[in-house]
Amino acid sequence: MLDLYNRAPDQSAYRVLYPKQKYFIISVIAAIIVSAIISSTLTIMALFALISIGYFIVNPIRIYISLRGFRGARALTKITKEENALQQKTATYPSTPF
Repeated sequence: MLDLYNRAPDQSAYRVLYPKQKYFIISVIAAIIVSAIISSTLTIMALFALISIGYFIVNPIRIYISLRGFRGARALTKITKEENALQQKTATYPSTPF
């Protein structure tokens, strides 16, 4: 299971969350639980409000990105066969252990 971590630790996803991220997530969950114990109705209303606000902020950004994609591809540079052959010769590929 830790084979990639032992071979190349910088390429593995062994550490998914850093400690500060983990503490932030745990504190947000704890705050939601405490506020739900104090006032569940207000907590649910606040959570739905935050989700709705996030939805209405993110959707226009998604629409903008998709419209930019629908406009078409950028100008392409034509490469001759000689340039392609030269690029293939000089390209370096990572070696695999297999």
